[in-house]
Formats: sequence, C-alpha cells, structure tokens
Amino acid sequence: GTKSGYQAKLAGGSSMFAASGPLQIGIANAAAVKAALAKAHVRVTAEHLGGSQGRRVEFDPATGALSIEVQGQSEIVL
Repeated sequence: GTKSGYQAKLAGGSSMFAASGPLQIGIANAAAVKAALAKAHVRVTAEHLGGSQGRRVEFDPATGALSIEVQGQSEIVL
C-alpha cells in the first residue's frame, strides 16, 4: 500500500515497575513510537496507553479490530 493510507493503533506503555522514578520505560517507549509514526506520516487512529498493568492484545487483520485485555477490566476493542 501507499504510506499515506497507513494507520496505526497503539497499545502498551504501562509502568510495570513503579509509579514514578527512573524506570518509566513504557512511557518512553510510547513516546518514541508516536514520534516515529509522526515522522513517517502514519496516522494513529486509536490508542490505549499507560497505566500500571500489562495487556494482552489480539489484532484481527480482516476487520482491523485490536482487542485489549487488562486484568480486572472489561475487554476493549479499538
């Protein structure tokens, strides 16, 4: 496809180790991905980022649905 038609859905970027401090790897990763996508002119259509718990994600290429499960929460579909 052409780059102008690309879209991205983002999930992740949680702070797994501490609420604050130097190990904010998830936040830094999310910022880096957003910057790289912006530089490549790829539009972000949806995101589920941050928090303090990990996620399980499943992408359906046929429908474009990104299903996200976080422990103790209802499934989210982007």
